Amino acid sequence: METIMKIKLVLGLILFLLVANCIRLYILQSEKYLNLTCESTVHFTDNSHGKDFLFNGTIIFDFEKSRNGYFYLSGTTGNKLEKYDFSRYIKFEYKHEESNRYSVKIANIQKMGHDTVPDSFVPVIYSELNIADKPSLFISRSNENLLTLGTIVSPLLNCVQKS
Repeated sequence: METIMKIKLVLGLILFLLVANCIRLYILQSEKYLNLTCESTVHFTDNSHGKDFLFNGTIIFDFEKSRNGYFYLSGTTGNKLEKYDFSRYIKFEYKHEESNRYSVKIANIQKMGHDTVPDSFVPVIYSELNIADKPSLFISRSNENLLTLGTIVSPLLNCVQKS
């Protein structure tokens, strides 16, 4: 009878340690997902390699612990000859990959009513602003209220966290 009690005690202890370890791993993993909103004012021009592109506006990012989020782009875009009002609400899913690298998958893009960008120009905007399906996004906290978002080779923007 004493042997059976020891076996039950050992099995109970093993089960407790397994559950505790699963909870610990869940908490550690959930800390990698963000719960914040930040805003950035962007003035971007690309005249390299014969390109003629500009974007002046605001980008608001909202990251949720649920691994979903959105960013809202609003401003003017175009080239030397043409200017357009650009206003898009982009929903995404994101996944923590490692360290400060996240993969982002675009779930939905909604064009706002005052957006005047022709459909033919939209791929240029997404390419220039590095908005594509499944890009890698590197997120570093510069200080308590400032995040830097970028690619593996370059920062793209600083984003001020909203309270």
